[in-house]
Amino acid sequence: MEERNQSGGLIPYFVKNNKIFGLFMRPSDPKFGGPFFQISKGRLEPGEDILEGSLRESQEELGIKLKNLSNIIKIDTFFVQTANGYDYDLTVFIGKYDVPEDLEDFCFETGEVKWMELGEIQKRGRKNQMEIIEKAFDMIKLENEIE
Repeated sequence: MEERNQSGGLIPYFVKNNKIFGLFMRPSDPKFGGPFFQISKGRLEPGEDILEGSLRESQEELGIKLKNLSNIIKIDTFFVQTANGYDYDLTVFIGKYDVPEDLEDFCFETGEVKWMELGEIQKRGRKNQMEIIEKAFDMIKLENEIE
């Protein structure tokens, strides 16, 4: 069996007044997801494990600072098929972000980053990531004992 390409992603989140906010990015180039917000993710670099790659991509694409990230949990690995034939396994993590306003500049691949509740990302996000995002928000609810 042929091994698929591996990518890692992270959804940083915070909870305020029992509302969950996840941090998502909109690519600067429409060919990388169109005008829709999505999970920060990317291919692994040589020698990286899946968590290291996920954290690096989130630093680059979202501008997060690792010192503000805690309680990192793996959600799952999802098979992703793309229109251009680059199919891959995407492993997604969530991580509590303790200082939501403390972000650095993001890289050229990112046009915008935004903290969003589930309802907003469902309207403005990539449809092929909704199963992943909804599963992540469900896990965040469990971890934070939110109804």
